[in-house]
Amino acid sequence: MTRWKRAGGWSAFVATLLFASACSSGAADPATDASVDPDDVLIASLKGQLLSDAAFRVGGGEAECVATGMVEVLGRARLAEMGVTADDPNGPNDDPYAGLASDELGDVVVVWDACTDVAGLVTHALLSTSPEEVDPLVVECIEASLGAGLGARFLFAALNDVDSEDPSVADVLRVVDGCSAGALRQDLLGVAPGLWPWLSVDLPGFAMGAIDSTGSDAADLRDFLGGASAVDGLEAVAARVTDAETGELIAALIVASIEPQQSAEDITVDDYVAGLVTSAAGAEVFEFSLPSGVDVVGWEAQAEDLVFLIWPGERIVVFATGSLAAVDVLSLYSELVPAA
Repeated sequence: MTRWKRAGGWSAFVATLLFASACSSGAADPATDASVDPDDVLIASLKGQLLSDAAFRVGGGEAECVATGMVEVLGRARLAEMGVTADDPNGPNDDPYAGLASDELGDVVVVWDACTDVAGLVTHALLSTSPEEVDPLVVECIEASLGAGLGARFLFAALNDVDSEDPSVADVLRVVDGCSAGALRQDLLGVAPGLWPWLSVDLPGFAMGAIDSTGSDAADLRDFLGGASAVDGLEAVAARVTDAETGELIAALIVASIEPQQSAEDITVDDYVAGLVTSAAGAEVFEFSLPSGVDVVGWEAQAEDLVFLIWPGERIVVFATGSLAAVDVLSLYSELVPAA
């Protein structure tokens, strides 16, 4: 069993993810497809094409939902203009999405997201080229990380033929690398796989590892943070970052998952400040973008001489570091992990 080895780079991902019709083998016979209106040969043909695809595994109901949705959002006239017909559901260039504008591709992705488990489909497509069986925990890690919209954003980027600098593409590559690395880390055994990409990065010049909440490292971490090291009301994992040469504690990392029923949009900056690690204690909370493009909020705790940064997203990521090391450590970290 292999943990996961990414091969072929961005082009291989896109080749796999130019889904469904670009790789499939033709139309269904509407006369034998009882679940589709026999008079609607276009939807029947699109459905058959989706079901014949090897990269994306969809069921009959999902395929019918996608086919119907595509006809509804694009319109029959637009599909005909593109050369997508009942006789040729792949279109003249074996790509039914070629020539669509970005807003039209966005509508198509919305259809896929509504009709299917996009995170699961993209995960399967990403792993389908692996020559060996992939560790189920790696699959779980990738699926969890692609949830909450990242899978759909990546799918849009692939269909829109963007380059590897697109934020969603970079995030997915970081997810795959982080899940692969996390599966090999003994200190992450028992940690929810969906948190691995934020806990398994290798910072040049630094050493980072998850810690036992009852051990001496946890006590050191609490002292470093001014007495607190937990996320109120949430299950969290802590890690310590040390200087690789001296072993000096440089930074503290707290990662927690937001409960599935709780939307990140419902949590305000004040909620983060009040409930995470330490109170801002009257310090001004600021919002800014890190060099990697990730939006964060933060504040400086004068008493502890620490800079706190919080990634407000589907996962709560808190990074605290001494002010002298803040720029180097935080920039390195933000360039190696997905947006939370």
